[in-house]
Amino acid sequence: MVLSLRRNQETGRGQHVFKLLAKPIPPCGILSGREGSCIVLSMRQLGDAVIGSGFINSLRRSNPKMTIDVLGLPRLEEAVRCFGAVRDFIHVNFPVYGHHRRDISALKETFHAIRMVRARKYDYCINLIGDLRENAIGILTGAKWNIAPVWERGHLFKRKMTDTGAALLTNCGIIIPAAYPGFYESMRYLANELGLAGLEWPRAPRREEQSKDGITIAIHPGASHPSRHWLVDRWQAVIRELRLRGYKVKILGARFERAGLLSAFSKEATDRGVEMVTEEVPSFISCLAAADALIGMDSFSVHAAYALGVPVVVLNGSADPSILTPPGGAVTSAGHLCKHFPCYYSYPCIGAKDEYICVRGIEVSAVMEALDAVVERARLRHLVQDGVNGHAGSQDLRI
Repeated sequence: MVLSLRRNQETGRGQHVFKLLAKPIPPCGILSGREGSCIVLSMRQLGDAVIGSGFINSLRRSNPKMTIDVLGLPRLEEAVRCFGAVRDFIHVNFPVYGHHRRDISALKETFHAIRMVRARKYDYCINLIGDLRENAIGILTGAKWNIAPVWERGHLFKRKMTDTGAALLTNCGIIIPAAYPGFYESMRYLANELGLAGLEWPRAPRREEQSKDGITIAIHPGASHPSRHWLVDRWQAVIRELRLRGYKVKILGARFERAGLLSAFSKEATDRGVEMVTEEVPSFISCLAAADALIGMDSFSVHAAYALGVPVVVLNGSADPSILTPPGGAVTSAGHLCKHFPCYYSYPCIGAKDEYICVRGIEVSAVMEALDAVVERARLRHLVQDGVNGHAGSQDLRI
């Protein structure tokens, strides 16, 4: 808390009144009604880019005259532009990240990008990770204020990043209490501390009536790491169960995944009630927005679904599910089968007979129970909403 001292205007005798404020003002001040310019860093994965877009939208709403750009990994641009309102997306590849390009041409491009960024003289640089690397890049941008989260001792998210010394590289660190273990709630806390409303995304239009084909469930089997790959035969079993219940199924994937998906689900793809969609990010998002629920791994799709308002079932991997599961999502995990769980991506099980058992041990029945839970939760929520809005009887399952 902050105590502010002001002169008593009524007496004019130099008496002072103490005003107790609810929370301290960050060094950069409250980001509301500001002009100037801001650059936001997006160096991680697609899911992180989606969450970051929610922060950017809130920043834009509170500061309509502020110029907001993004400095980030090139393949994240489509996701940021689909979900966020930014002016420029400046491409960089930093060799300090394992998933960035590390060739000479990439280094040259990054050097020129940083030089251009510095020439723009940004007022603010914001990163939502608080990692040593992002904080150092914030210094390289030359922005007046280098804003980043500083994770309190014991915070679960510290297990996902390089934290040692990171707080020394920011001149506007916002301490995130360990009492907010989830990344979403941590980002809302960060936004609130900066004077923003929270996280915002352009939600998909709600369908007022169910289509004649009934409920559509999207599934996204893909993920960036083998530890997040569920067994194909179990995905097949889920599709069969969904069809037995009369649901339509959309199998979603990236364009480069199409051959693998066709091989894995060749039999299922012949069912008229099963559609396979493998497109670039904008088309992927459009198809996802039309679904009534999603079953997916801890990856881009579940965060995109949450941003769109689509209920999600998450097949959790090696980390504590409370960190990145979207709010309201139903989690399934077989972590109880692994003595190392949660291992936070160290994977001591590699090469063992129970390799990645925290995911591969998830049962089909557990996934279907989780789906029933999110569908029922969405149905009850809309019964309440429809009653308030005078539309009783709506069958819509969308959040």
